[in-house]
Amino acid sequence: PSAHRVPTPAGAILVPKSTDKGKTWTTSNVTPYDFKMGSFVTAVWSPKGGAQGTLHAVSDGTENVNIAGNTEIYYYKSTDGGKTWSQRKNVTDDDPKQVYGQLYPNIAVSPDGRVDIAFFDTRNDPGTRGNDVYMTSSSDNGATWSANRRISDKLIDRKIGVFANNADVNAPPGLAATKAFSLVAWDDTRNG
Repeated sequence: PSAHRVPTPAGAILVPKSTDKGKTWTTSNVTPYDFKMGSFVTAVWSPKGGAQGTLHAVSDGTENVNIAGNTEIYYYKSTDGGKTWSQRKNVTDDDPKQVYGQLYPNIAVSPDGRVDIAFFDTRNDPGTRGNDVYMTSSSDNGATWSANRRISDKLIDRKIGVFANNADVNAPPGLAATKAFSLVAWDDTRNG
């Protein structure tokens, strides 16, 4: 018998919507089915950006499906209630020639409309045995994004405890946004 590699199925982001308190539903595609799609998506709504506000979504994904772990963080938005969506926009600013992984994004909107995204990032440990928490923000409803900021003060050593492949613990950094500041929380292994 020969060993066969079974490819990961193509993923897509879909948004179900009900306007009659859950009696009926319609679904719109944020993205088409594509092997470049990641497996983790979070979304939030903001009253800013038009009559229907803005739906903001973030996911992991890749441009090169042939390199395992080379993922980026992508942002999408809809200002028409989810009928149409922007093209995905990479919000990570690491060197694209390097094989780093950004994963498990979370998104939050402050009361004044600032959009924050926090994610785990391996750029400080290319062996992907450790990661940090990074963050980026947009003050113009997702049109432009700030430089990525390292939030964690010490590399999280993933040889300690459980994470991802050890027990498939897939959880993004916690994120809450206020006008004055953002609060970011994450699991950390510094105390064993």
